[in-house]
Amino acid sequence: MFRSITLVALSLTLITIGLGTFVHTVNSGLGCPEWPGCYGKPLVEIASANTPGFNPASAEKLARVRIDIRVHRYMAGLICLSILILSAWVWALRQNRMRAIVLIMISLALVILQALLGLITLQHSLLPVAVASHLLLGFFLLLLLFLLFLTVGESKPPRMPGTPLVCRLCAWLGVMAVIGQLALGGWASANYAGLACPDFPACQGLTWADYDFREGFAIDLADDPIGGRDIMPLTARAAIHWAHRMGGLVACLVLILLAITMVANAHGSHVRKTGIGLALLTLIQTGLGVAAILMRLPIAIEILHAVMAGLLLLMVAYAWILLNRYA
Repeated sequence: MFRSITLVALSLTLITIGLGTFVHTVNSGLGCPEWPGCYGKPLVEIASANTPGFNPASAEKLARVRIDIRVHRYMAGLICLSILILSAWVWALRQNRMRAIVLIMISLALVILQALLGLITLQHSLLPVAVASHLLLGFFLLLLLFLLFLTVGESKPPRMPGTPLVCRLCAWLGVMAVIGQLALGGWASANYAGLACPDFPACQGLTWADYDFREGFAIDLADDPIGGRDIMPLTARAAIHWAHRMGGLVACLVLILLAITMVANAHGSHVRKTGIGLALLTLIQTGLGVAAILMRLPIAIEILHAVMAGLLLLMVAYAWILLNRYA
């Protein structure tokens, strides 16, 4: 049952990442600029003329609050509730209790930090550094819940020959490459840099366009009244986009190399299947990234790209764990 609740929390986190991508893509993040309520009312309540202290202007705004914003907050609340349940239950575990306690306590701290970041994001009009950090912490929470799921059901691995050092090195590099690419992707999304290079493989029709990396990766803590749009120059947004594109190329090469080493030096069908699955996810994610550019960022592709990024993070982390078990 503990694993089942962990799996529910894990699934809700992945769905919330996709839903958060949708909210950001359609630019409805400020549709409800308060937390936890909305225009002085609970998010579940629509004010009417019979409501004490009725304010027609606020009521009209509240009635227009998009359903995606509401569902996003409800899902976040369910994740928090499930982690609180796991935090209380973890002390009764018999298997790998201390490791599970550490993982669930870090997860609980991340949920609290996520809530604070969400509040900061609203208060500062979708400040890019807050938006990117919010997304990245969501992926870290997903990873922690996945590790918790594996920890609770973990049994002693079978005795097998040692894994070659090159496999474990590729796995470590793969994890680092995916995390770095998630950070770059979050920064690109927060600064609306997705179409700064609207063509592929070139950028603005040039092999090397005019990039301003200093401006693109400068951390600006000033409030943005229009939520990050059209504030950063095109040359800066192009630099962010190009860095994300090159990071994707590096990550793709590292993960494909890892998959090849896993299949070629497999110590059982499970390792081979993991390598094949990793290669498929890598190719799909790369294809989605290219399709997003060529199709001018359709919402469905952006959501799939974010969800697949989470799945790829879990897959490469699982590959790293699997290979180190046989070290």
